[in-house]
Formats: sequence, structure tokens, C-alpha cells
Amino acid sequence: MSAIPVDGLHHVTVVVNNARATAKKFSTMYGIDLWEVTAYDPSRLGDATTHGFRAEQSYLSATGTVSTDSGPLTFVLVEPRAGWTTYHEFLNTRGEGIHSICTAVVERDAIGGIRADLEERGVPVGQSATRDRAVDSVLFDTRAKLGGFYIEVLATAAPLRELDLHTDESWDFRADRAGRAPLMLLGGIKHFGVVVPDLMAAVNGYSELFGIATFSFRNWRTAPGSLDEPTYLGKPVDHAYFTTMVTPIESVAFEVIQPTLGPSHYKEDYMQRIGPGIHHIHGGNLDDAAAWQNLRTRMAEHDVPVVMSGGILDNYVDFYYLDTRAALAGYVTEFVVPGKNHDRGRPSVPFAMTVDLSAPVQPYAGAHR
Repeated sequence: MSAIPVDGLHHVTVVVNNARATAKKFSTMYGIDLWEVTAYDPSRLGDATTHGFRAEQSYLSATGTVSTDSGPLTFVLVEPRAGWTTYHEFLNTRGEGIHSICTAVVERDAIGGIRADLEERGVPVGQSATRDRAVDSVLFDTRAKLGGFYIEVLATAAPLRELDLHTDESWDFRADRAGRAPLMLLGGIKHFGVVVPDLMAAVNGYSELFGIATFSFRNWRTAPGSLDEPTYLGKPVDHAYFTTMVTPIESVAFEVIQPTLGPSHYKEDYMQRIGPGIHHIHGGNLDDAAAWQNLRTRMAEHDVPVVMSGGILDNYVDFYYLDTRAALAGYVTEFVVPGKNHDRGRPSVPFAMTVDLSAPVQPYAGAHR
């Protein structure tokens, strides 16, 4: 059973330096033109805490939604302003990027039990507050267990859609886009790519918090049938990384990655600079190579390069990482395209290993008699 409630991907929270400037970027890239904006300060945030201490909090929140093949996808851009919040800490220590994801909305009566259970598991509340006396926002500090990001759970006395939540203003960027199509159409978020220093340690955290016992691992490396002609920063590379997929529910999935051999964007450009965290989102599967070339051309025209790529499973599919860190806000975007051997069907390649964490043994108590 999952200790963290998961009923869907409610929103992705991205911490930014300037919410309005970033919202305009999201309009250009994703076509999110309409944003609901709220300025939160201590008068609107009741019982505010940060890392277990009373704290004054102040930040601007801008919420926008885009339609995707997987349904609506909501981003919340948070611009820290004053006081003490995990948003400030994230921006000061890591820069812009994906701070947290919201995985559930629960009844207010339930949040106390969830908090108590997670605290017993070594997952404290990193930040909490009651917004406008209507919604409790609880950010669980899952950084150590899951790899550098928080999980948010909202608690309300009534469904969110029935609450009269006050917003201060709306931003509309339709005129700025002037009828031009979005540069990058998302197919949804197929997974979050989480880079960690120790995959097996992280797997224990994912197992405990999401109630998953079985994990299958791949050791992707530069070799025929594994990584076909991989590149890093536009040049051929000999590298490897150890991964597993964790899928609590279909709409919330994580690719957990430990870079191992050689240079990679995961390691040199992310983990060695800012530590573990959400390095990328998988933005969807493109129909064919022509669709990818059209996207790649548009991105190159807007100074968004490919920073890592390769084929997998004997060129069954090809993957490309676009460096959208500046064009959006601190994260990379992955797209997958049918490879030159896609028509042959997905090859049957065994996993590097499969582990079962359902039956831990008791601590050693002496020799068997």
C-alpha cells in the first residue's frame, strides 16, 4: 500500500525567478496562454510552517493548463518573494526547476494520519500552510528518499472545483503569440526523469513510499542492441547508466537513473552541478522521423539544442533530449521517435536484473543452529 497518496498528476510546480516572464515562455513553447495568478503572503497563509518551524511565507503563484494527448496538464509557476519557504531554498541552491509534483487531493480529516505515517518513515513535512482558509498545502520532504524533489498533497473539506478560490489577476498571452502555433506540443508527461547517485538506495525509498515491491533494471551502455550510436553535446560518446521505471499509477511515472560510465547530461550538466533531482520530463512519442525533424528545426531556431540522443534496442526507437532549461525553466525535455528498425517490432531483451523487495529478512541474530 502506498504511504504517499496518489490519485493523479494534479500539477507540476516549477520554481522560477520571474513568473510572468516564464509564463510567457510557456505560452511560446507549449501554447499555455491563460494564467491565474495569486500573490500569497502571511495574511493569506494560515499555520504556515517550513521544516517544522513557524515561518512567514510569501510567494507569487501562476497556474496554467495545456491540453495533451494524455489529458489536461497543469503547471504552477512559483516566484518566491519574502520569508522562509522551500521555494526560496530551491531557487537559491539549485536555480530554476521542478520543485515538486502534486499527486493527490484528500479530505482534511485524512491528512493528519498521512503526515504521522510518513514522519514515522523518515519523511517530514518540508512546508505547509492553509491557503485562504480553504486548502491545506502539504509538501512532504521526499528529497532524500526519492531523489531531490518534494511531493505535494492538498487537503480540502470540499472538492477543489466547488471551492471559491480567490485569484488576484489573470495573464493572457494570446496577443503576444499572435496566432502562431506553439513551438512544442506535449503529448503529456510520460515520466519524470530523476537522476540519483545510488539507484539501489533510491529504489528502497520508492518501494517504501509507493508500496511497490518488484523492480526491473536496465544497464544502458554504448553497445549494439543497448545504446545505438549515442551522442552527448552533439558528439559520439561512450557512456552508460543504470535505470528502472517506477509507475505508481499510469499518469505518474518515474524513470530513476544512476549515471555510471563516461560523460552524460545526467551527470556533468545536472547531478555534479546541483545534485539529484528531476532532470527531465518525457514529453511524448512523435509519430515519425519527419515530425522529429520539424521539431528539431524549430528548436534550433530558438537556441534549444539536442544535448543527448541515441537509439535503443537495436534502433527500435530513438530518444532525444532537448535543452529547454533556458527556454522554459530549468528542466530538459525528452522525445522518443520510431527508429529505423521499428517495423521489426520490439526486440525481446532481458532486463539486467529484477529484484523483489516484498520479503525483507530480519536483522542477523547469530549463527543458525
